[in-house]
Amino acid sequence: MRSLERNSPLSASHSPHPSRGFTLLEIVLALGLASLLLAALYTALQMHWSSSALGQVEMERTQVARALFRRIETDLRAVVFRDTPLTSSTDTASSSSSGSTTSGTDSSSGASDNSSNSGSATASGSSGSTSSSATTTENYSTQKTGVFGDSQMIVVHCSLPSRATRIGVATNDNTNGVSAEDVSSDMQSVAYFLAGSGSTLAQQFSGSLSSRLAQSTGLARLQGGRMAMQAADESGDLSSMAAGVKLLAPEVASISFEYFDGVSWTATWDSATSNSIPNAVRITIDFLPPVDTGGWYARPVSISTSRFQHTVALPLAQPYVSEDSL
Repeated sequence: MRSLERNSPLSASHSPHPSRGFTLLEIVLALGLASLLLAALYTALQMHWSSSALGQVEMERTQVARALFRRIETDLRAVVFRDTPLTSSTDTASSSSSGSTTSGTDSSSGASDNSSNSGSATASGSSGSTSSSATTTENYSTQKTGVFGDSQMIVVHCSLPSRATRIGVATNDNTNGVSAEDVSSDMQSVAYFLAGSGSTLAQQFSGSLSSRLAQSTGLARLQGGRMAMQAADESGDLSSMAAGVKLLAPEVASISFEYFDGVSWTATWDSATSNSIPNAVRITIDFLPPVDTGGWYARPVSISTSRFQHTVALPLAQPYVSEDSL
């Protein structure tokens, strides 16, 4: 019986080397290797996320800067300027001398023909009225045209024709429900400034209760008809001027303008004083740093591009002429 149990295949086999468990050293080494692998995987994921976030910030800023530069360049290249004629006083003096000489001649011969003198006086008065009207038109055409600004703001008087949708409105086409009052003049005054800064326009609109920029910061754009803006500026009506203000980019921290006169860059420009427009305008935009949200996957705030610069050439600018060549 014992021999059958000993030879049975169902009987338990007794190995001379019984199996044993892992030692403490092996468990510690396995845990260490697993921790190293997890740390390497986390580092790779964090680097990939940081690179993707930085690329997204750069792409957003580049798109905003390109759009702002394109908008400003469109307005600058459409600037309207007419230089003040230097011979206006000479022409006025010569016309006055000619008029007095003619008047003296008519006085000496006036006794012989009264009807002739009456007709001559009427013609002279009509001519004077025409000359006065032409002078008024010329003064208006040269008044406040060109480029005016400093390092923090710029004002451009430009020609911006209405869109094709507004041309139909001018012909009393009210199919779209738009009245003829919505059609604005193509002669526009456009200004760029930083809301909340120390520039003149920013200070004016920050003190206006009706201004939408009282508590806002960023790059702002003001646009309106040249005559309407001039009348509002002279009367101090800030509410009507504030209606044309739009906040373009609240993420802009600062903006600066420089003006090239053909020789050097200057910080200010006045077309009424210089009787010209700059050959080029250099625009520099600084962005606010990205918001640090904290956490493991926060966007980097120290290595992103914060400054963009663009130079716009004005096609109507005259080339620089030195005093020696005059």
